[in-house]
Amino acid sequence: MRIEADSIRVTPLDQFGRESFVSAMYHPSAPNSFIVLLDQNRERTPWFGVEKFGRGVSTGSDDGRASTPLEFRLEQNYPNP
Repeated sequence: MRIEADSIRVTPLDQFGRESFVSAMYHPSAPNSFIVLLDQNRERTPWFGVEKFGRGVSTGSDDGRASTPLEFRLEQNYPNP
Protein backbone atom coordinates (compact mmCIF):
# COMPACT_ATOMS: atom_id res chain seq x y z
CA MET A 1 0.00 0.00 0.00
CA ARG A 2 1.32 3.45 -0.87
CA ILE A 3 0.17 6.34 1.30
CA GLU A 4 1.90 9.46 2.66
CA ALA A 5 2.19 8.55 6.35
CA ASP A 6 4.70 7.72 9.07
CA SER A 7 2.55 4.81 10.25
CA ILE A 8 -0.94 3.40 9.64
CA ARG A 9 -3.52 1.52 11.68
CA VAL A 10 -5.63 -1.17 9.96
CA THR A 11 -8.89 -2.11 11.67
CA PRO A 12 -11.40 -4.79 10.61
CA LEU A 13 -14.93 -3.44 10.03
CA ASP A 14 -18.23 -5.25 10.58
CA GLN A 15 -21.14 -5.39 8.11
CA PHE A 16 -22.30 -1.95 9.30
CA GLY A 17 -18.87 -0.31 8.93
CA ARG A 18 -18.20 -0.25 12.67
CA GLU A 19 -14.63 -0.78 13.84
CA SER A 20 -13.77 -3.88 15.82
CA PHE A 21 -11.74 -3.65 19.01
CA VAL A 22 -8.70 -5.23 17.36
CA SER A 23 -6.36 -3.27 15.09
CA ALA A 24 -2.80 -3.56 13.81
CA MET A 25 -0.20 -0.81 13.48
CA TYR A 26 2.22 -0.83 10.55
CA HIS A 27 5.41 1.12 9.91
CA PRO A 28 6.71 1.78 6.37
CA SER A 29 8.88 -0.79 4.63
CA ALA A 30 10.12 2.06 2.39
CA PRO A 31 9.14 5.76 2.31
CA ASN A 32 5.32 5.90 2.05
CA SER A 33 5.10 2.15 1.32
CA PHE A 34 3.49 -0.32 3.69
CA ILE A 35 3.23 -4.09 3.59
CA VAL A 36 -0.17 -4.93 5.08
CA LEU A 37 -1.12 -8.50 5.92
CA LEU A 38 -4.86 -9.24 5.96
CA ASP A 39 -6.16 -12.64 7.10
CA GLN A 40 -9.83 -12.72 6.13
CA ASN A 41 -10.23 -16.24 7.55
CA ARG A 42 -9.21 -14.98 10.98
CA GLU A 43 -10.95 -11.59 10.83
CA ARG A 44 -14.11 -12.92 9.11
CA THR A 45 -14.65 -9.71 7.13
CA PRO A 46 -13.73 -8.36 3.69
CA TRP A 47 -13.80 -4.75 4.98
CA PHE A 48 -10.94 -2.92 6.68
CA GLY A 49 -10.45 0.70 7.70
CA VAL A 50 -7.09 2.43 7.30
CA GLU A 51 -6.08 5.41 9.45
CA LYS A 52 -2.86 7.26 8.68
CA PHE A 53 -0.58 9.02 11.15
CA GLY A 54 2.04 11.63 10.38
CA ARG A 55 2.87 13.26 7.07
CA GLY A 56 5.25 10.72 5.60
CA VAL A 57 7.56 11.81 2.80
CA SER A 58 6.02 14.41 0.54
CA THR A 59 5.89 13.51 -3.13
CA GLY A 60 4.30 16.76 -4.27
CA SER A 61 5.45 20.31 -4.79
CA ASP A 62 5.98 22.54 -1.75
CA ASP A 63 5.68 25.80 -3.69
CA GLY A 64 1.86 25.73 -3.71
CA ARG A 65 1.55 24.82 -7.38
CA ALA A 66 0.08 21.53 -8.50
CA SER A 67 2.60 19.06 -9.81
CA THR A 68 2.11 16.39 -12.43
CA PRO A 69 2.72 12.86 -11.14
CA LEU A 70 5.65 11.18 -12.83
CA GLU A 71 4.34 7.64 -12.46
CA PHE A 72 0.92 6.00 -12.60
CA ARG A 73 0.28 2.36 -11.75
CA LEU A 74 -2.43 0.08 -10.49
CA GLU A 75 -1.19 -2.34 -7.89
CA GLN A 76 -2.80 -5.66 -7.02
CA ASN A 77 -6.25 -4.83 -5.63
CA TYR A 78 -8.29 -8.02 -5.60
CA PRO A 79 -10.11 -10.04 -4.48
CA ASN A 80 -12.50 -7.15 -4.09
CA PRO A 81 -15.91 -8.20 -2.73
